[in-house]
Amino acid sequence: MISFSKFKSDLHQAPFALKEFAGLLDRPHLIAFGAGNAFHGLRAIIDLPFCCVIDDTPDYAGQSTDGLPIEETASLAKRAREDLCVMICANTTGAISRMSEKLRSFGLVYGEHFIDCSLLHEVSISRRLKSRFNISTSDERFSLVHALSRSLAVSNLSTISGSWLFTELIESLPTSQKGAVAECGVYQGANALVSLLSSPQLRSRYYELFDSFEGLRGLSENDPKAREGEFADANFDSLRETLAIFPKVRLTKGYFESTLPKLDRHDYAVVYVDCDLETPTRFCCQYFWEKIQPGGYLLVHDYWSPGEKEGLPSKANFLGVKRAVDGFFEPLLHESIIFTETSHAVFRKPLG
Repeated sequence: MISFSKFKSDLHQAPFALKEFAGLLDRPHLIAFGAGNAFHGLRAIIDLPFCCVIDDTPDYAGQSTDGLPIEETASLAKRAREDLCVMICANTTGAISRMSEKLRSFGLVYGEHFIDCSLLHEVSISRRLKSRFNISTSDERFSLVHALSRSLAVSNLSTISGSWLFTELIESLPTSQKGAVAECGVYQGANALVSLLSSPQLRSRYYELFDSFEGLRGLSENDPKAREGEFADANFDSLRETLAIFPKVRLTKGYFESTLPKLDRHDYAVVYVDCDLETPTRFCCQYFWEKIQPGGYLLVHDYWSPGEKEGLPSKANFLGVKRAVDGFFEPLLHESIIFTETSHAVFRKPLG
């Protein structure tokens, strides 16, 4: 875990987007908005001195999480605006937008009274990418991913920071290193579109996208039954039209077990697995890892989750993903980083 003082020191070592709002972190009332996975993922990596958590989820008010009291958003009216720094702790851009709207209803302004947690992610993720993989990140690219993600009509379920992490892995590749990029589980294409617009290297490589476009089906005993059928609103034809202007993008519809074995490509540089469920996640790891070039990356979403937190009801997590990934990589030589901030894990294939 990064101490708060160390975090603020790191913040001033590079031109991070958060530097523009750094003064907010020293205000008397640092408040987390949202008691879900994004909050716990942030708390797991940065020791932020929150005074409380606000969350209007029914039955949350009056309880506590991670030792902090949970209050309703109405409690903000009792505090002076100039003393507030509200941190939106949410993973999807749709949730960030809804929470921002709620804060604006109290007369609060983004950048003056509140920010979203992805600005902190840029600092903490950059720190580990540099120390573990010697990847130097781009604040300009983060700002572009942030702005594009917030402006899309569809929600970016990969998270702002997750899409930025994906592009940083791609941009870190030597231009001499060949290999395509693949993404398994594209839903409405928000991550794909944001990444294409933010990464010149991605536009220069073949980018293969796979999804059943039928939602979550065929759940194992380790997958959350309550989420069966989710994401069935993805529209293959609409997304194909959106991505048609990118000549090196290929979108394939169908279940991975049927579509992937028909591919004739055997060289990949970066593969993003966002399948949500245990069986397809395991299949994608098995299929792609041997085809990823040395020094290439496998990025997995929904790998980390906080588990049960003091009895608070929450949306069921995709626990089968971690089970599948851990089972696959246990006997294999690899390097990895777990990003609790976004629930991603990155696995790098050894050079030797």
